[in-house]
Amino acid sequence: MKILRTLMMVLLPVMAYAYSNEFNPPHWPGEGYNSNYFILGVPDSKLQISTKFRAIKEGGLFVAYTQQMYWGLWEDSHPMYDVNYNPDMFFRIVVDNSRSAWLDVGLLDHESNGLQGEDSRSWNKLYLRYTDGVFIGQENELHWSFKVWYPYGPDPTSPDLQRYRGTFEMQVTINNIAKGLFDRNDLTIRVYPGGPSSVDLLKGGQEITLRGNLFFMKDMLPVVVLQFFHGYGERLIDYKTERTVFRAGIGF
Repeated sequence: MKILRTLMMVLLPVMAYAYSNEFNPPHWPGEGYNSNYFILGVPDSKLQISTKFRAIKEGGLFVAYTQQMYWGLWEDSHPMYDVNYNPDMFFRIVVDNSRSAWLDVGLLDHESNGLQGEDSRSWNKLYLRYTDGVFIGQENELHWSFKVWYPYGPDPTSPDLQRYRGTFEMQVTINNIAKGLFDRNDLTIRVYPGGPSSVDLLKGGQEITLRGNLFFMKDMLPVVVLQFFHGYGERLIDYKTERTVFRAGIGF
């Protein structure tokens, strides 16, 4: 948490300078990063918001932020079971923009649930992430990324997070794979290992996400999102618990 506070002290003056609203265009226009969606499920629903900002005009330094909220909508009091915060700073080296190929050098990747005491969960990582893409035929694109990290400064209440979240993550996305049902669409498979060795793909997590616009609603901005998750570490609060969850909702 000391690292997060230091980062915020550095960013707050810049964020104040970048203050904007609908009538004053932002100094830092946000760009896409991870997916944004709200999907319903049992026992919890999931809301994810994510964006990144270019810290230097025409430069490769980015500041990013992703937040996940796990919401017990079916409970009487509608509790938030867990909220996971993920500020991120990285430097991007472009290899080939035409096929979305680049190398990201992660300078700070902090994940925490913002709690204190026994419920606190957090870790920090340095990482390298390589992303590349290839065209498959005339309509399909395949994009893949491989991210490997080095954790440091573990939270004393979650020192074994690496055992459930591993040392790397692989992600593959195929565009326009379901043209018969959807207009624009993509299928993403994300896996990370775990176990005592931190490289066992059966002891980490597996996630499959399908997003797409149905043909009769292709002019609408929200898309349909279907997601299946199995494994450990989806929520920080109970990262040691094996979970299998199917959710459905909308994304942007």
